[in-house]
Amino acid sequence: MRALMRIVAVLTVLWCGYWFVGARVLTSEGRTALDQMQEDGRLGYGAFSIGGFPARFEADLADLSVRDPAAGWAWSVPQVAVHALAYSPNRVIAVLPPEQTLRVAGETFAVTTKDMRASVAFGLSSAVPLTHAEAVSGPLTARSDQGWSLAMDALRLAARQEDGEGFRYRLGAEATALTLAGAPAVMLAKAGLADGPGRVRLDADAVLDRALDRSAAEVPPRMTALKVRSLELDWGRLALRGAGDLRIGADGTPEGTIQLRLANWRDLPPLLVALGVIAEAEAPALTRTMGQLALLSGGAGELSLPLSFTGGWVALGPLPLGPAPRF
Repeated sequence: MRALMRIVAVLTVLWCGYWFVGARVLTSEGRTALDQMQEDGRLGYGAFSIGGFPARFEADLADLSVRDPAAGWAWSVPQVAVHALAYSPNRVIAVLPPEQTLRVAGETFAVTTKDMRASVAFGLSSAVPLTHAEAVSGPLTARSDQGWSLAMDALRLAARQEDGEGFRYRLGAEATALTLAGAPAVMLAKAGLADGPGRVRLDADAVLDRALDRSAAEVPPRMTALKVRSLELDWGRLALRGAGDLRIGADGTPEGTIQLRLANWRDLPPLLVALGVIAEAEAPALTRTMGQLALLSGGAGELSLPLSFTGGWVALGPLPLGPAPRF
């Protein structure tokens, strides 16, 4: 019995030592990384602490803000709680607050969520490579400072490192029961479409020029290719499906084609008019052209069109849409 108690006592001391050493390392390295990003203008925070003894490592961040001035976005929250089980520190779970602020392209969104959580798993090496990441949320609403809003019942995002050559990551995203309010809903109504509910789902592979690991904070990886396995968008009667491959140049410009299939495509021309992509006078000619293409696609009810990215521009079939987005 005494021998057993000695063993328990020794193990307890060793475990306590492990936890306190681990907490000290996390505090030191965590604060160093945060301070470095703060100096670079990419991050701001008010307080940082480590707790959770004896079973977990728990990090609390107050007044956190993350931004990328070059890309034109910023995100801030009043608090984030991040924790990992002490015996599995490479698997991290973050609990996000119900109120967040997102700024994109000069527009600010007040985001409210329910039960938003994220989990990240890292490889057991000094580079700390990302192997899997997932984020889920219950009902979510984003209200713009320009008077419109987007709501959904659920949001799911995921990324997983794929085996094989190169730095390939499988990406997944899905938003369900989407609804719009404000100016976008008015535009949809003008096009004869409802303001929801809608659904978006994406399954894709992204190839990067380097791994997503601890060095990514200093030198962000660049996407070199994107394979869209499946893109699905349902909104009212309009149903879109797509798949294709894009190559991404050094300046972020995509080249390639995503083949789209549109069911109930006749709802598209009035939608493009409502969005200001084409003039109302151009809609009849576009409808006739799309009707002929639909017949060539094998049926009047479904239309197959390429979404083409060439020379920095994007076009939907014969219709130019404008400059291509940068990745």
